[in-house]
Amino acid sequence: MLVRFFKLSLIGPLLGLAGPVFWSLQKSLSAYLFTVPPAEAARYSRDTVVGRAFIARDGAAGFSSAEVLFNGVRVKAVVDTGASLTVLRYDDALRVGIKPRPDEFRVPLQTANGEVKAAMAELETVVLGGIVERDIKVHVLERSTGLPYNLLGQNFLTRLRVVMHGDKMELFQLSR
Repeated sequence: MLVRFFKLSLIGPLLGLAGPVFWSLQKSLSAYLFTVPPAEAARYSRDTVVGRAFIARDGAAGFSSAEVLFNGVRVKAVVDTGASLTVLRYDDALRVGIKPRPDEFRVPLQTANGEVKAAMAELETVVLGGIVERDIKVHVLERSTGLPYNLLGQNFLTRLRVVMHGDKMELFQLSR
């Protein structure tokens, strides 16, 4: 019993000192890791929102889709944060003025349904809500792929600040 008391009398004060030291170290480390550096904070404070869009998830379909103007033509597209590329179905590409030749379908794309061939093109403008972006690369799928929708992917979304609110997505276009 005396030995146990002796151990506790030595360990207790050490733990008492270690607690505040550990707490101070933890606070310093988290402040270092989770604080925006001054140069970065100054950059964000200068950013001005020049366009924004709100997109709600379609509960039945399980994804977020929107009416988008591709080169001034209204086309429905899924706003897909998991897609790397912006992809247009062949018929929609024709509607927006992109007419790939058969020999241009040589870019292999991996989809959930396997590999498909696509042609590369560029959209002059993409308008989503109050957001206007120019010169967006797009992949046009062959007519036979059967993709049921167009995709607005990361090559468009990385130009924006994307904020998720439950089943809603808010997109901000910042001044550059």
